[in-house]
Amino acid sequence: MKDRLFYFPRGTDHAKCILEGAIEYFRLQSYRAEAQKELSEWMRLKTADAKEHRDGLTTESMEISGLAGWYLRTFIDKLDVMKESFIKRGIDNVAKQAGEGGGWFIITSKGKRAAHLIDTDRRFERMVLKAREHKLGIHPMTQFLEEKEGREAVAKNHDESMIPQFILRVGYLSNYPGPVSLRRPVSWFIRT
Repeated sequence: MKDRLFYFPRGTDHAKCILEGAIEYFRLQSYRAEAQKELSEWMRLKTADAKEHRDGLTTESMEISGLAGWYLRTFIDKLDVMKESFIKRGIDNVAKQAGEGGGWFIITSKGKRAAHLIDTDRRFERMVLKAREHKLGIHPMTQFLEEKEGREAVAKNHDESMIPQFILRVGYLSNYPGPVSLRRPVSWFIRT
């Protein structure tokens, strides 16, 4: 993976560019109605909704606990995700998060074929498992690659052999949190 994994320490010019892009493309995506609608469909803020679907974004998976978590579970619904106040709060949170950590990993693929993407994903999974052993936290912040303007910026500043697939914020954790995501029973997706 040496030729497809790049690390940019916090404070370097490239890291600053990635940080600014992470915030800007999150902002662009947040104000794109269809993207925000898709996000609202993945939100599982209500406890009953999370238990029913066992997927998506729960307050626990977003590390929102205590009074803030209770408030979201009790008073916020999918329609609220589309509101300006929710969008602004999300952008503020991402701006704060993007400025934290030790730097950024960029993982690229060898090409764009399905086999290249599967190989890249396998390498990412191995990296995440190894990172946990070393108490490294990895946070995907891929809106840069999901938005047209971000992809155009990458293409403008790199040759066509640069095919980024993951943009990851990375840093050490004092304690690795336990798993919080609900899992679907195997019987939900395996037919015998």
